[in-house]
Amino acid sequence: MREQAVLYALSTIAQTCAALVAFIGALGLYRIQTVRAEQALHRATTMRGLVARYRINPGEDAALLPTNEVCDRMQDVISHPRTSAETDEQSRFQAELDKENSYDQDFLRGARMLTYFGGLNLLVILLSLGGFSAVPLLACWWRTFIGLLWAVTLLTVLTSLLMLLEMRDSLALRLRPWRLGRWVLQHLEGAPRAKAYERKA
Repeated sequence: MREQAVLYALSTIAQTCAALVAFIGALGLYRIQTVRAEQALHRATTMRGLVARYRINPGEDAALLPTNEVCDRMQDVISHPRTSAETDEQSRFQAELDKENSYDQDFLRGARMLTYFGGLNLLVILLSLGGFSAVPLLACWWRTFIGLLWAVTLLTVLTSLLMLLEMRDSLALRLRPWRLGRWVLQHLEGAPRAKAYERKA
């Protein structure tokens, strides 16, 4: 009876981790691709638009400039403004460069977390498959096996939640304050007040 329970537990762990890797892995790849797509749009429109307006030489096309050159020219505006208009726009240039750096940080963080998550679940799957060769031993050490089973379960759930929180933008899980306020007013003070709150927001 205990050996059958061990077999069932090991197979369930392996199947569950494989499903999590497939599901959350797909979401993670989507999140990474979204970050890169947003970064490419930011480079093509905002950054190159600013360079084309303030730091483009005759005969040059800002759309053809390498990204490194675009960033260098934006940094030059911040460090050595040539006109009063550039001085007025220094804060905007700095904000756009900071935004560019944030895309790289988001990409690296997402890729790193996805790698850790996939590696951890792959390790759990391999250990579960290896456990099939030691079913009698695990059945004898039943209490120890149960403790390990709970530890693996909690670790898997925790890492899955961390990944979902990291990808909350892709899953549209971010709750906007005005939506929360509208929901509260609808349930406490009626729809007319909620509509007024929504127009104000």
